[in-house]
Amino acid sequence: SLQAVDEMIANLIDTLKAVGQLDSTYIFFSSDNGFHLGNHRLDMGKVAPYEVDIRVPLVVRGPGVPAGQKLDHLTGNIDYAPTWAELAGAKTPDFVDGRSLVPLLKGNPPPPSPPPLATGEDGRGWRQCYFLQHGNPTKQTTPADDGEDAYARPPEMEGLLEPDDGLPQEVAGTNFQRAGGITPYQAIRTRDYVYIEYATGERELYDLRSDPHQLQNVAATANPELLKELSARLHELSKCSG
Repeated sequence: SLQAVDEMIANLIDTLKAVGQLDSTYIFFSSDNGFHLGNHRLDMGKVAPYEVDIRVPLVVRGPGVPAGQKLDHLTGNIDYAPTWAELAGAKTPDFVDGRSLVPLLKGNPPPPSPPPLATGEDGRGWRQCYFLQHGNPTKQTTPADDGEDAYARPPEMEGLLEPDDGLPQEVAGTNFQRAGGITPYQAIRTRDYVYIEYATGERELYDLRSDPHQLQNVAATANPELLKELSARLHELSKCSG
């Protein structure tokens, strides 16, 4: 599979060279998702709220893009449309989510965090958190994104996955499990944390600075003010548009 991708890219580059367009073309290389295979006791899949699923490469080459520059800014696939619109000289409608990545493609990108107000700047930096969602946690029996795959364990998976965790009495009898065992959730990824709220009421919090592989859920022991702030950000972003 990787060889086929390499051959495809080589063919694109050779074609752009042949028609004299390589130096005026932006090339974005990324992926739509990662993939877990055994991580976190999950069999296989791509919709879990963990780094192995949500963090993907983004490599950009094009006119004015500094060679060899590596940035640590939070970006996502919702940013592609505004970016390509700006590069093409088109206006992005107000209803479009995401933001243009063009400022990151120059030699003097904005800081990944807001600068101290004492510097006299206006305090604006880059995006501080990114919203994640799987299914619709507010509708416990809603089908998954494709409209057909309901949150139910298929018969052929019975006995292959670990038993469901015990659920509170008020949700007992409601099948939250989707094929693959991923419960509907909403989450945010900040520079330092991944915070997750599941439809069951369970929560997870990972400190990526000390636990980059997300092996220790610290939601039960974290500072309550931190949890409150992350939860507030999550619910604010869940209603955000444009």
